[in-house]
Amino acid sequence: AETDLQQVEIYSLLITQYTLTGLYEQAVNSGRKALQLLGIELPASDIEGHYRREEAIVQRELSKISTNALLDRPEMTSAEKHAALLVLTSLNAAGMYTYRPLYYLVVTKKVQLCLEYGHSPESSFAYVSFGVPLASNGEHLKQALELGMMARELSRKWDRFDIRCKVNFILGTYIL
Repeated sequence: AETDLQQVEIYSLLITQYTLTGLYEQAVNSGRKALQLLGIELPASDIEGHYRREEAIVQRELSKISTNALLDRPEMTSAEKHAALLVLTSLNAAGMYTYRPLYYLVVTKKVQLCLEYGHSPESSFAYVSFGVPLASNGEHLKQALELGMMARELSRKWDRFDIRCKVNFILGTYIL
């Protein structure tokens, strides 16, 4: 690989390979390396503390904008940030199957990227996935549902049935 983005693509393939073979720790480690190349930290310790801090930041940002206004966010233009979003998206399953707070941190980082840098097709999956930790404790069920419904609407913006299926699966399985 000649560039960091090319190296990130290789790590993304490894994440998929390790996840499909049940080697979730190796998938997470490959994700950490890929994200590090993009200037994003996925910590190996105090994951729950990192999640709580980053979730508070995301909640602060979300409180400044209506859920419907999220649909009008600009498109993500940075190739590096989009690559980071793709890496984090590919880490969903590995995070879910290794340590639930790691999954929560991964989905929170995805939403942070979308709020700061704009939307891409994967943004709808980011928002609906962020609804999983919100709905899991029951305290933020209304917000999880609003974000999930907005994510379903956002997924229609791009002609990506794979994303629409993922959004509807997460919405129906974990939020509704």
